[in-house]
Formats: sequence, structure tokens, C-alpha cells
Amino acid sequence: MLYNVFSSMEPSGFFNLNFFALCSFLSATSIYLFFAPTYWVAPSYFTQTTNTLLSFILLQMTPWKKSFSGWDMFIPATFFMLIFFNLTGLIPYTFSITTFPTMTFPLGFMLWLAPLFIFFKMNMKAFFASFLPASTPLWLAPFMTLIELTSILLRPLTLAFRITANMTAGHLILLLSSGLTFFLYSSSTSIMLFMLLVQSGYVLFEVAVCFLQATIFCMLLIQYTKAH
Repeated sequence: MLYNVFSSMEPSGFFNLNFFALCSFLSATSIYLFFAPTYWVAPSYFTQTTNTLLSFILLQMTPWKKSFSGWDMFIPATFFMLIFFNLTGLIPYTFSITTFPTMTFPLGFMLWLAPLFIFFKMNMKAFFASFLPASTPLWLAPFMTLIELTSILLRPLTLAFRITANMTAGHLILLLSSGLTFFLYSSSTSIMLFMLLVQSGYVLFEVAVCFLQATIFCMLLIQYTKAH
């Protein structure tokens, strides 16, 4: 039984079979033809999309990857991990752990803190100088330092809650559309089939959002690292 729209995101509801999840299953499987039409001959659209986004992320890391040894391997690993976690929320009878701040905030905090420690160890003077923008008047220096420090401390929150909010909203809309399809089943089969087609399109859009959110997370992490 589905008690509320958030039940699909609870671990206790992992094995709760319901018609809402069945509608999601039908719409999700219908878009598989888009991702793997040439499964045995050439790379699928899924693989091509992933490789394109990964190449774009690695391109942004080129100027400074020598300064942070191993970081150019850690970012792609995070990218693939987030894609996997995001997409699991689209599988029926499962939930996406990226909809939980208890997972995304520790992840964002650790990934934000690691470059700070590296930069602090490399150049302590430049690290503290980065809190004050260049050519700042002396009387504005305390305020600008406080503002910059606050901005830096808020970065792990933006990393965590951006992906959590977007993934939660997307999964909720998908769940509500499944419920609407279920209620329309008793009124008209043709309308239900139309809604199932619409939902299939939305699932395709949600898959794109899963890729996009993983890319944005990694790009923000790269930009925060470049800032130091």
C-alpha cells in the first residue's frame, strides 16, 4: 500500500508492490528502445551520452589536474556513482538515495573539504589571501572577508541540496503521474494509454535530469576547486 507520495523514497517500502510502481515500470521499459537500439553492434545512446558528459567534465579539469594528483580520477568516479544512484530511483520498487540529505550532504561536505585541505597544505598564505578580493579598500576588508567566508561555507549545502531537491521533485512528479494513470484506468482505456505515453516521455526527461544533476554536481565541485 502506498501511504503518501514520499513512500516510494522510504527504504521500508522497497518491496511494496503497487500499481503506481507498475505504471512507472511500463513507462520506464518503453524508453529502453531509445537507449539501446544497437546493443550488439555499437555503443548505445546511454554510453554515448555518458562519454560525452565525462569528456566535458575532464576538459574542465585539464588546467589544474597536475596540482591535485588523483583528483582527475576521483571526479569521474563520483560522476558515475551519482548517475547510478540517480537512475536507481527510476527502477520500480526502489528508491534513490540521492533524495536523502543525509547522503548528499556528507558527500558534498567531504568533496568540498578535501581540496581546501590540499590547497591549505600547498600554500597557507595564498589560502588565507583568497578570502579577501584584490583591490578591496581597507575599511571594507573585514566585511568582504566575512562575506567570502560565508559564501565558501555555504558551498557544501549548495552541492547537497541542489541535487536532493531536483531529484526529489522529479520522482514525486513521476509518482503523481503514475497515480493519475491509475485513476484514469477505470474511466477510459484510451485516456490511460495516452497518459502512459505522456509518462514515458516524462521518464525520458527524468533520465536526462539524472545525467544533468550528476554533471552539475561535478562541475560545481570543479569550479569550487578552481576558486582556490
